[in-house]
Amino acid sequence: ASHLGLRNACTYAGLRSWCQDQETRLYAARLQAWIKRHHDNAAEEEWWKTIGIDYPRTEDQGATVLVVPFKQALRLVGQRCVVVRGGYALVPFDQIPALAVERFSNVLGQSLQSKLIIRLLAKERADTGQREADTCFSPLNELVDAVGSLVRRMTGTDDDETGAASSSEEVSLRNLDLLAPRHFPLCARVTFKKLRQQHRLKYEARMQLVLFLKGVGLPVDEVLQLWRSEFRRVMTPDEYHKKKYEYSIRHLYGLEGKRKDYSPYSCQQIIQKGPPRNSDHDYGCPWAHGTREMLESLLESFPMPTTMMPEEEDTTLSAGAMDSSDKAISNCQMHLSRFAHQKKDTWIKRNRNSQYAPHMWLQDSLRIRE
Repeated sequence: ASHLGLRNACTYAGLRSWCQDQETRLYAARLQAWIKRHHDNAAEEEWWKTIGIDYPRTEDQGATVLVVPFKQALRLVGQRCVVVRGGYALVPFDQIPALAVERFSNVLGQSLQSKLIIRLLAKERADTGQREADTCFSPLNELVDAVGSLVRRMTGTDDDETGAASSSEEVSLRNLDLLAPRHFPLCARVTFKKLRQQHRLKYEARMQLVLFLKGVGLPVDEVLQLWRSEFRRVMTPDEYHKKKYEYSIRHLYGLEGKRKDYSPYSCQQIIQKGPPRNSDHDYGCPWAHGTREMLESLLESFPMPTTMMPEEEDTTLSAGAMDSSDKAISNCQMHLSRFAHQKKDTWIKRNRNSQYAPHMWLQDSLRIRE
């Protein structure tokens, strides 16, 4: 019950990663404790089989090893704990616990991508006229809310400030091109459009776009698929792998190197990096770094409503290379208000511009237009 409550409370990218890490550590500790209590090799082998660790065996340098598909032992391969031959990792018996932990982490990570189980079930019952759903599921929903609040206090995050899209419209590679013109902020729209047009991005643009996609909840596998489909149009597979683009993406998702879980750039971080060093302006903040002509051209690509909110009729949206970060962020938020034909104070809860980020713009856009 505690595991289910935690999983349902961690429904966006930042907390999903935290939940996966904590549950994996707990599983590893329990597994080691179980191994210490059971010194019977036969019992251990039976246990490995029950959790799917049942691979062919072979002899390597006088020792028996498991022959495991390369992709199912990526952590061991990355840590150079195993020998790789012909697409298979030769896993010694003393590394089987690490293999089991990696398998658990991967399965948990995939399952955490699913929607909120309890609330979806409650909504489905309510939609079919079964009003007793409120009575049945209310205690569970309260538990999920309480656990979510506790986790956010422990991790120093805020669901309203760092969460992935809470809209019923899932962000996936399949609908990314539909969401981009309707729900992406200008900065992400420019970078994503450049990727689609030129089929490659320079380093800063890659970092900014990958972390944005991570923030809106796009799984790492789909980001990798996007990169392959675009970059391989302008380079050979050998060139693509030599550049280590996929390693960089997995690193940003906390799956390589020090396994640090990188957060999406905030608006202030993007602005403080300064204007793009190239003439393409394929990254950065258009509101802070772009020229007025560039901004006007970008805004024309958005189908702005013909009627503005009365309170904002006299407000001029502006941009310039020396605009303050607060002004640039406020203008960007006001643009969403006008674009969605909503008063700003009816949807925005983030008064602290320092914590606003491009992926939050998309979340707000999805939410206020539902």
